[in-house]
Amino acid sequence: MKFGGRIVLIDVERQPLRFGYRLIGSHVTNALGRDSTGEYLDQIYDPEFYERAIGTFKTNIDKRIPLRAYGNMVHAFKPYLRFETIDIPLADDGETVNMILKGSEFSR
Repeated sequence: MKFGGRIVLIDVERQPLRFGYRLIGSHVTNALGRDSTGEYLDQIYDPEFYERAIGTFKTNIDKRIPLRAYGNMVHAFKPYLRFETIDIPLADDGETVNMILKGSEFSR
């Protein structure tokens, strides 16, 4: 499997805690049917799905560990589309997570 186009970079802002899409690969945008690069997650998702979408990110930040997630793309209104991701926390200073690298795969 080629990984290019399956990568998403998410900026982590603090005070208040906020997540923004810095880069979304073409495989991801094609699967979802939209490109949300430059947008904040709280602008895209309604509150119920927003909390689901950022759940692993909060754990990435608190524990500074990678996490695997999988399920259906209900929050993107595509419940027939299955996903599997790995979310990897990144820190410029080696301590404070300021970006999350996401690798994604989709199937029907």
